[in-house]
Amino acid sequence: MNQCAICLEDIKNTDEINPFKCSHIFHKKCITDLVNSKCKKKYNCCLCDARIKYEYDSTNIKFNNMLEGQMNFDINKYLYQWKNKNCLKDNHNILLETIGDWNLDSNSSELLKFNYLYMFIECKNCNISQSIK
Repeated sequence: MNQCAICLEDIKNTDEINPFKCSHIFHKKCITDLVNSKCKKKYNCCLCDARIKYEYDSTNIKFNNMLEGQMNFDINKYLYQWKNKNCLKDNHNILLETIGDWNLDSNSSELLKFNYLYMFIECKNCNISQSIK
């Protein structure tokens, strides 16, 4: 049987949860208590420091990637840096968009390459936005 990494008591399969990008498991109540605490590292696994993974429904999070097929992005990395975690918890409508510059071919004025600069994130429900490098 597995033990909760927070309280060190045994975990039944129905009680386990892993909100982080690692294999450690916890009681749902222990994680809830941790997230509601004032702990500075509450969004990281207490054993390996892995970051929280955000599970999202594609109907409430939209990602416009100008580099589709050229550059893959870890959406969770940007959602982790989002300043208003309640937007994610409450399943608000979130837009993520790659922002950058296009290079033009000087001979034909055709778009050649998109140079990624940062990720723009906007909560449509709260009307707030943030840019993340």
